Amino acid sequence: MRPLVELHLHLDGSVRIGTMLDIAAHDRTLLPATGEAELKRALRCGQVRLDLADYLEAFALTTSVMQTRSALGRIASELLEDVSADGLRYVEIRFMPELHTLRGLAGEEVMEAVLDGLLLGGRKHDVAWGLIVCSMRHVAPEVTGRMIDLALAYQKHGVVAVDLAGDDNHRALDHAAHFMRAKEGGLRVTIHAAEEGPPQRAREAVELFGAERIGHGVTLRSDSNTLNMLIERGIGIEACLTSNVQTRTVRGYDAHPAREFLQKGARVSLSTDNRVLAGTTMLSEFVHAAHHWGLRESELRQLVRNAVETSFAPTHVKESLRHQIG
Repeated sequence: MRPLVELHLHLDGSVRIGTMLDIAAHDRTLLPATGEAELKRALRCGQVRLDLADYLEAFALTTSVMQTRSALGRIASELLEDVSADGLRYVEIRFMPELHTLRGLAGEEVMEAVLDGLLLGGRKHDVAWGLIVCSMRHVAPEVTGRMIDLALAYQKHGVVAVDLAGDDNHRALDHAAHFMRAKEGGLRVTIHAAEEGPPQRAREAVELFGAERIGHGVTLRSDSNTLNMLIERGIGIEACLTSNVQTRTVRGYDAHPAREFLQKGARVSLSTDNRVLAGTTMLSEFVHAAHHWGLRESELRQLVRNAVETSFAPTHVKESLRHQIG
């Protein structure tokens, strides 16, 4: 079964190691290694971390080489080449523009560089895409406001949705009004919730932020009422198996609750979260689901269908994907 669709993919967690080294040399950015194997070790690619907070520390290194228009365009284009080779025909890529302004780029320049790279990569590698603009739970609400402004400004150029990422032990309810403003402006909403924090974060995401999908949703296993609410409302759950194992959010692939969610009728889909930092691919995620969960071909196909139906893709793209699933 080809994956076809990925909905939860961070640009800054999916930068090729060789590209990081090339850009660092060109832009005179200091990295903790000069070779690919060393840099992978420094980033702890594919390794189990202490916890989610420890996992997130690697992004300071990846974003350090994502501070120029040329670097951002190259990285965005290369990512579409990588997902195409993985069998994807549609992907939603997310990032936070504010993290790429450390060398003087304006938010608009960041957006245009990434969008230009996606346009180039999409045409070259025959992959449809949508861009999701993120904010973070720990930042001031006015920062989130700026991210929403950028998302709305580039809505007609490929931005499909907004997201709130980061450590979901923080409630961050003072960001909610900005997300509702985005939704009123026509953007879709997905929120990182119930990853490591309490399952109530998923309910807050839906009721206060207008979320149509939940990123991760692992801790929903302890709150059947909230899980049932998501099922009843058709809210998607973006499951990231390898990432959750590496952050110790789950003990192992066999213990991941997304299998149970799927069996109960939740609209679960699979994603890599961060292809390079997690050291995984969509094909690998499907292999893990098939092997550790004992899924049949029909169940793997349902994961793909769920991804298509909960995606923020335009109608004609969804129709094409449905035809390819068969």
